[in-house]
Amino acid sequence: MRNWFTDRRGVSAIEFALVVPLLVLLVVGVAEVGRLIVQADAVEKSLRSGAVFAAHSDLPLDGPTQTTIQNLVKTGTTDGSGNFLVPGWAEDGALLTIEPITVDVNGTEVTVIRLTATVPFAALMPGLMSTLGMDDLTIESSHEQTYLGT
Repeated sequence: MRNWFTDRRGVSAIEFALVVPLLVLLVVGVAEVGRLIVQADAVEKSLRSGAVFAAHSDLPLDGPTQTTIQNLVKTGTTDGSGNFLVPGWAEDGALLTIEPITVDVNGTEVTVIRLTATVPFAALMPGLMSTLGMDDLTIESSHEQTYLGT
């Protein structure tokens, strides 16, 4: 019995078995955060493209122009034929608003086009995110562009 307590064979295997789950959780967590950053960046860039397109369109923005802006923001194409730039656009909670607003700049009224997006984050492992208490993450972003006209 005394030999059993002093025998050190297999200790490293036990330590490895205890540490590996934590390392895997850390690596997957870092990958999910990276995916969140990439998706948020794609939403911001697409909002910028849509706002620039809207800033060069005629006001008020008619139905076909708004559809073109939505297609540009969501798919990167004006006709909507491409895949969604961010998987969250396919979910029910995705929202895109396009609104021209008037801003007072030193006594001069300037028309600004504001695009606002709320897109659910599409995680690679949604069960893991909810286990960590981070379920229902959404990407919220907006972009404003001065109206330039046609």
